[in-house]
Formats: sequence, C-alpha cells, structure tokens
Amino acid sequence: ARADNIDLVELMNEVVQEATFEVDAGSTPVAFATDADALDCASFRGNAEMLHRAVENVVRNAVRHTPPGGRIHITGKHDAVRREMKITIADEGPGVPATELESIFEPFVRGTTARGTSGHGLGLAIARKVVEAHGGSISASNRAAGGLVVEIRLPS
Repeated sequence: ARADNIDLVELMNEVVQEATFEVDAGSTPVAFATDADALDCASFRGNAEMLHRAVENVVRNAVRHTPPGGRIHITGKHDAVRREMKITIADEGPGVPATELESIFEPFVRGTTARGTSGHGLGLAIARKVVEAHGGSISASNRAAGGLVVEIRLPS
C-alpha cells in the first residue's frame, strides 16, 4: 500500500472546502477547528487519497442528514499520550437509534433515520475499512443536543 506523508490539517481543510462548495449556497455551514497541538503533530504516514475519501464520506453523510440551517462541526485533535489523531465530525441531524450505532458501518445498511433515497449505505463502511487499514478506529455516538458524532482515531 502507498504511504504518503499526510498533513492532517491540510487534508481536513481540503475535505471541508469541497463539502462547503457542494452544499448549496452555504445552507449548512461546515466548520473545521483544530487545536494547536494538532498542527505540531498532524503529519503521519498513510494513503492520502484513501484517507481523504474516507473522511469525505463521513462529512458527506453529515451534510446529507443535517437539516438546512444546521451546522456541521469538525474538530481535529492530537492526543500525545495515546499517540493518535482524533477527528470528530458532528452533525445536527436526527441522530441514529442507539441500537444502530454499530451497524451503520456495515455495508448496505442504512439507518432508519436516513433521509431521502440517495446512497447505498456504503460511505461509512468504506470509511471504516480505510481507517482500520491505517491502524485506526471509527465509531459513532449521538450528541446530547441531537445529531450524530463520528469519531475517527488514527495513530500518529
């Protein structure tokens, strides 16, 4: 497998720019914030193209489920103790029933709260495959305020 030096902040900014461009006239703002530590340690090795696609799938999913006027919050943090990068993508959509939080990463599974008919439920499955191939993990939880939070952890 190809190993590039990946600048996580650069990768996230690219994904966010594309997502913002695709969202019609900014009806769903996509905001990316990172802490200063992430900037120092944001470089790691992996397949940049695959990781870009994985993160993009999660962000697109968030955009798809966030109602107009809602926001998508993306943060990047470096955990020096655990030696990993943590990317959090939170939307303001309906969230997912607790019983489905694990199965949304399975191929062809679409949550009961999935809006519209676009997609085959492959985006999150692909994201999981790519993240795990990089020695990382991906998980989902519901926000107390409503919406879904997807957390991607990658070794740094």
